[in-house]
Amino acid sequence: ADAQAGYQTAIEKSGANTTSYGSLIFVTKNIPGRFYRSDIGESAPKGQFELFITGVVDSERHVGIRGAYPSSYFDAIINNGFTESELDTLYQSIMLNGFYIPVYSKEGQLIFTPQMYADRLKFFAGVHEEPLQISTLASQDPFTKLIQQNQLNPDSTINAKDIERVETPVRTKIKEVLTSLGISLADDPSSANLTDALLINIGSSGRGTNLPKDYDFDYTLVLNRQDYKKAAAITAALRNVFPHGSETGSSANQVRLSQVNMSETSETIDLDIGIVTREDSFLYSSNQAVSDRLNSLSSIDKQQAIANILLAKKLLKDGHAYKAYEDGGFGGIGVENWILSNNGNIRQAFESFWQASHDKNGDTLTFSEFQKNYPIYDPGTNLRNQYFDNYVLKLTDNGYQNMLNVISQYLNHSNISSLAIPLPALTSLGARTGGSVLSAISTSPLVALLPDSPTIAYNVATWIKNLRLVPLWLRELVQTSKQV
Repeated sequence: ADAQAGYQTAIEKSGANTTSYGSLIFVTKNIPGRFYRSDIGESAPKGQFELFITGVVDSERHVGIRGAYPSSYFDAIINNGFTESELDTLYQSIMLNGFYIPVYSKEGQLIFTPQMYADRLKFFAGVHEEPLQISTLASQDPFTKLIQQNQLNPDSTINAKDIERVETPVRTKIKEVLTSLGISLADDPSSANLTDALLINIGSSGRGTNLPKDYDFDYTLVLNRQDYKKAAAITAALRNVFPHGSETGSSANQVRLSQVNMSETSETIDLDIGIVTREDSFLYSSNQAVSDRLNSLSSIDKQQAIANILLAKKLLKDGHAYKAYEDGGFGGIGVENWILSNNGNIRQAFESFWQASHDKNGDTLTFSEFQKNYPIYDPGTNLRNQYFDNYVLKLTDNGYQNMLNVISQYLNHSNISSLAIPLPALTSLGARTGGSVLSAISTSPLVALLPDSPTIAYNVATWIKNLRLVPLWLRELVQTSKQV
């Protein structure tokens, strides 16, 4: 009856029009089979929830629901004060829950639509029922050649043994620090008791997605609430026990050390240790989400996906567009989610990034415009800030420009197509330019992408469309080839 007078009237008369109970209103229909009223003597059928009068907001209409109430009974959610950032977290929570729930504004506007839900599904593929589909690179794709040339076909056994060799003394030192502060670190998390500390490798080296010989260890140290009070003492002790070249982005509950000299293995590593409480660790973490996505694949598809991830990391690292703090990039786990959300295919990831960063005229969008166009959602929770990350928001303007430079270098000039430039034309051009063109070709990173043929083929249409990105010698090559 309230709804007949309008949306706003229904909310006001329901007693839910108050922020005293929070900034969200959960709407559930009082349909047969859901509830029974104990306060008026109704019996308790199996599987139904008890409603009982509380009378706090409205003496006749305000009721409570006894027991844990399932989200499957949420017919809608109404925003009663959430900010845009908080709403985005709500949307991610709905996604992780596995089924669509509409979200409305207080004015009755649908602000989380079925299409928005569908658009985010690719970021959760492999986490729940939505399967993660892998698109394999063609055997002659230049990116396939780069994977082969850089020996990035993953061998999990060799990589795991190498990581264990370097990581063992790192863990030993961390355990010694904790022991000195009266904290017990469990060697095996599966047999830990509630007071033990846990050290979880949440980085690429823990998932087998690290570049070979890239010793970048990223840990979450899980403590009980009492031991968590010692976080500042722990980070201070860790700085002393690990000799390092530099430190960036540390805090009372996180230490980030670069160029750590491990004399035990004669290796130099990077070390990032964040400290959280045991309660925080119960959340579905970013690390677990990526691991689940990879483990949902067949062994062949998993190897393909990891090979593409490793190549993306290498190219971005070489182009200073990888590290979050140092480069303003996505960071390791951001790159992994980016590639996986593009069907485990580096070409598709590069192409989608490029398309989202340019308008219909081929002009580059500003960084802020791009960020609105191209989210990369974390399907898990960042345990350190209790938040679902959007990795594009971690990108900086400098990181964005470096990403564009890398992608233009390896994508826009890698298509083999219609224009064949005979070698005599190159020789002639080289003679007229003092050999500068041939020299530039032989020393350019593009040489790795050229076909193994006496004829060098390029996609002129792509060049012309993105002419501002083409080096001067390459523009000259295009113009000369058109005359041959």
